Amino acid sequence: MPLAISMSHRSTIQSRLSGMSIKLRNSLPIRTGISIAITALVMNASLTFFFFKKEYSREIAISDTHISQLFNTVEKSAAVAAYLDNQELANEVTQGLNNNDIVASAELISLTGMHITSGNIHDKRSNQVITFPLSSPFITGENAGKIIIHPNQVLIEKNAWKLAFSQAITLAAHSFVVVIFVIFLVNIQLTRPLKQLIEALHRIDPGSDNRLECPKRNKDDEIGQLVLDTNRLLTATQSTIAGERRLRRYMETLERRFRLIFENASSGIALINSERKIILHNPSFEKLIGKEWLERLDEIAFEDLFTDRSIVCDAIKSVPYQLSPIYLDLQLTGADTSRWLHVLLSTVADEQGDQLIECILYDISERTQRELRIKLEAERDSLTQLLNRRAGEKRIDEALAYCKTQNTQAAIMLLDLNKFKPINDNYGHDAGDKVLISVSNRLNNALRKTDTVIRWGGDEFLILIQQGHEILYPDFVCKKVLASIRQPIDIGHRSVQVGASIGVALVHKHGNDKEQLIELADQAMYKIKQQGRDGFCIASVE
Repeated sequence: MPLAISMSHRSTIQSRLSGMSIKLRNSLPIRTGISIAITALVMNASLTFFFFKKEYSREIAISDTHISQLFNTVEKSAAVAAYLDNQELANEVTQGLNNNDIVASAELISLTGMHITSGNIHDKRSNQVITFPLSSPFITGENAGKIIIHPNQVLIEKNAWKLAFSQAITLAAHSFVVVIFVIFLVNIQLTRPLKQLIEALHRIDPGSDNRLECPKRNKDDEIGQLVLDTNRLLTATQSTIAGERRLRRYMETLERRFRLIFENASSGIALINSERKIILHNPSFEKLIGKEWLERLDEIAFEDLFTDRSIVCDAIKSVPYQLSPIYLDLQLTGADTSRWLHVLLSTVADEQGDQLIECILYDISERTQRELRIKLEAERDSLTQLLNRRAGEKRIDEALAYCKTQNTQAAIMLLDLNKFKPINDNYGHDAGDKVLISVSNRLNNALRKTDTVIRWGGDEFLILIQQGHEILYPDFVCKKVLASIRQPIDIGHRSVQVGASIGVALVHKHGNDKEQLIELADQAMYKIKQQGRDGFCIASVE
């Protein structure tokens, strides 16, 4: 996986850079301009509304001030007219007030009841009334009447709205100009240099020696720092790609070498998964296991290849917890059971981190057969192929230890042939050898496979019988052995007969020491010889 990534790294970067296209809605100048415009629009709307309300209120207040100023110009004349009830002067005052655009109608009312009106006091344009009291022109503190002015509210509000709207439009136009200028400035100072850098970066081949050039006016600002950092990144990328190229070439070389080793190795190599299935193997593995198993590899587990399946299973389970590999000598099962393999088990991890078992197999059939022959030669009597005395004593020790731990019975039977010496003297050693071989075969046939026959020396044999599922009957075994030995033996030109004297010592009853038991069996054997031979005697307990 890392190799595949490194091999496609350069092409992936190149394709991404060359294929990169910016949609209009994602363009930085457009997005920046829209952001500034929206912000300016919101701020301008808020400011325009604020200044509109402020100007509108100010114009209304100015209109009220103008009305108060109009009253001040006619106050004295209106006071005289109200005090004297002079209707002509009162008409002039109200007519003069009504001639102003901001006044819809005017009323002059005296204390004596004179009521002079100018204009339509029910005009819908006026929904507001302003009352000014008139003081007596001759007597200080005396009230002469009042003037009621009905402002032309529609005109006043219209003039106020026009002026406020004009101010708002002016502010909006100013804000728009500022926004356009800011967008232009951002484009000149930021967006255009960035766009030029992007275009220049697209033209640079990843891993090449080409670098970005910084605009002169941007050397000391953030764009200059961006160019510097980008060039450093390009340098690091170039080093990385160069390293990956070297690594790829190295990995390809290693892969070829490992494939050569794997496919041409003289030892069998296989990988086993967590289910003990063989998922990969080399040609030598196929040769070692043979065609019989090769066709069934997908169906069987690894341990099915060997006779000791339980040992293989236990070894595979324990491999992950071992610091060093596990070594086993295993016999191949199937048709070719003569093949022995030396198996080395260790753990490896695949690319996903899953744990696998690596198996390396060597054919040790010749070595095993040689070792078995050496062992047989060391443990077996060359003439009868029975266990020799040295190997027999070791077998007796094992049997006594088993009897002690499992509380089972066993018996040691020491057998000496009768009438053997005359055959050997009269007919030669070859005839004597045939007698010994025949007796050995008869003893093996008369006994169970779990029993052991040992050539103790000369014409003496030691028989070790052990308790199985039933009670031990040494006397029955002795009779069966004697009957088998009494049968005639063909020595080539004639038949001869021999007999046997058997002494028996019982484990536990007569002791648990090997030397003691053999001594007691020997004494019992000589006892039966003294009594006439050709029989058996079980040692007595003293």
